[in-house]
Amino acid sequence: MLGMTTHSENMTGVQKELWYLINDEDVRNVLEVIIRKMNEAGEDTERLKQLYDQAQTFIPVDSKYHEKYWIAAYILYSNKSSFVNLVEELYNTKSRINTLRNDLNKLKKMSEEIWNKINELYRKIKPFEEQIESLEDQLESIDKARYVISNDLYDLEHESKRVLENLRKIAEQVII
Repeated sequence: MLGMTTHSENMTGVQKELWYLINDEDVRNVLEVIIRKMNEAGEDTERLKQLYDQAQTFIPVDSKYHEKYWIAAYILYSNKSSFVNLVEELYNTKSRINTLRNDLNKLKKMSEEIWNKINELYRKIKPFEEQIESLEDQLESIDKARYVISNDLYDLEHESKRVLENLRKIAEQVII
């Protein structure tokens, strides 16, 4: 009984491995190449009959995948040592791709947060910008008024000196 349980567990483990191979989009492309080669070779070859018989025990009755996918997955699985480095490289590459996508998404999120903060600050600054603009306009008007008054003051001081000079001259003539 213990031997049967171990056999069932192994069978379930192999089925899971085959299922993962079939459901991996990239590996599935490899499986389709194997299926194409199987179709080219024909079902009469002794090696394919042998692999077909060995794979039958791992093909679930209610599978949504055609049995050729299971057989191709079994061929890939049974030649695992030939493909293990390539599959490992594929998974490592996919892992790096996922890491880079995650990093890119984090950076995108950070960028969006910074832009939101910048926009928020612009919204907060806008009333002050309007006040500053109004004060600058007032300052410009005041500077114009100061210029006009300064010119008038200069002219009046000059006029005052001229009038004083005339008064002095008249005062001198009155005394003389």
